[in-house]
Amino acid sequence: MIEDNRRGRCFELNGQAITGALHGIDRESARLVHGYPILQGGEFIGRRYSHAWIEYDAGIPMIYDAVSQQHLPQAIYFAAGEIDPELSVKYTIAEALDFMENHGTFGPWHDEPDAVAWLIPIQAEMKAREDK
Repeated sequence: MIEDNRRGRCFELNGQAITGALHGIDRESARLVHGYPILQGGEFIGRRYSHAWIEYDAGIPMIYDAVSQQHLPQAIYFAAGEIDPELSVKYTIAEALDFMENHGTFGPWHDEPDAVAWLIPIQAEMKAREDK
């Protein structure tokens, strides 16, 4: 179960994670990823949303999601979120740190693909509801 204070903070939490020790994650293989899983519940079920996670190699491709604080095999994570790798942008640790410094944010730093352009107003609406 995801703690409420972690929801909606994927860019921040994963960005902070790569600036730290990354316990149990090989920094050389680690990539900060910004991509678009499909919502599996709630009123916007079936729609893609903007998300961040960390990919790394541990003998098999793995994912660390700082929101859920879980390490999962990439195949399971991608299947559960119906993630299209073609819609994802990967950053080395050095690239991500440069983007954070140059943009002053944890991301995202790339243009939204047309497949998820509808997302921005929906995420703003969801955030406004959470803040009430």
